[in-house]
Amino acid sequence: MKPKWVLYLLLSGVLLSCDSDDYPNADIPSVAINHFRALYPEASEVNWEQVKDHYEVDFELYGRDTKVQIQTSGDIIKEKQEIPYEVLPPEVKSSLEKEFGKKKIEDPEMITAGERRYYQVEIAGFFFDKEMIVDKQGVKITSVPYWD
Repeated sequence: MKPKWVLYLLLSGVLLSCDSDDYPNADIPSVAINHFRALYPEASEVNWEQVKDHYEVDFELYGRDTKVQIQTSGDIIKEKQEIPYEVLPPEVKSSLEKEFGKKKIEDPEMITAGERRYYQVEIAGFFFDKEMIVDKQGVKITSVPYWD
C-alpha cells in the first residue's frame, strides 16, 4: 500500500509544478506584443511590466538600454534610449557644460514622445545626483517628470 501513496505523492508534485506561469506574457494583449515585435525585431532581454493602463517594456536594442511605454492597443506612448554623451545635440552639450561642466554629466538618455524629443541626464553631486530634462536647444524643462 505504501508504494502507491509514494507514487501518488510524486505524481501530484509533478502536476502541481506545471502551473500557468510557463508563459510569462500570457496576460499581455497579443496586439501589443505583436506591435512591439514589429517595431523592435532586434530587441533582446525583453521584460514587460503593467503600469496603470499601459505597459512599460525594458529591453536591450543594439547594446543600449531601452524602455518604451506601450498601450494595450500596441501604440507607443513614449520611448527612452540611453545614448553616448557625444550623440547629444551641440546645443544640449553646450548648455549643460556651461552650467555643470562635462565631468558631472552622467547617463544621457533620449526620450521621444510623439513628435517631441527631449534629453534627460543625471548631474553628479557631492552627496546626491540631480536629475534634469532639457529640450533639443538645451533649455531646462520642468513640466516633464524624470523617467526612471
